[in-house]
Amino acid sequence: GARNNDVDMFGELRTAALFALTRELSAAQGTTQVIQAAARQIEKAFRCGVTVFTPAANATLTRNYASSSIGAPSERDVSTSQWVWQNQREAGLGTSTLPGGKTLYVPLPASLGGVGVLGLEPEDPDRLSQLTQRRQVDAFAAQMGLAMERANLS
Repeated sequence: GARNNDVDMFGELRTAALFALTRELSAAQGTTQVIQAAARQIEKAFRCGVTVFTPAANATLTRNYASSSIGAPSERDVSTSQWVWQNQREAGLGTSTLPGGKTLYVPLPASLGGVGVLGLEPEDPDRLSQLTQRRQVDAFAAQMGLAMERANLS
């Protein structure tokens, strides 16, 4: 069949990164280590800044991790991540919900419910709009969520 011209060159890198992520997460001890290991792999795989919000005891989200390239969270960042947490659906960059802003927010799912919200701020905003990339974001988020849940339970 005809070859697809705009083949995603980074696809194989991300597949490798997902394996690396799985390996690193199985070795990580504790939620903080899990979040840092996952964030590092996601930064590399998607060439983006990463923020991670996790729920505090009173169910408000607090920013637990941020790449060095990312400044203080704006009102919009906080409200978008809170919306994602409440609805367990993605929002922000490239989505139909709260599309303004530079960051895509996705829920971090786990078997017993969500464990947090992941924000990706890509160097090139167009890049994350490719569907293959978005599916891979979801794959990374799922791995990360399960690892966080494991760390929380242990």
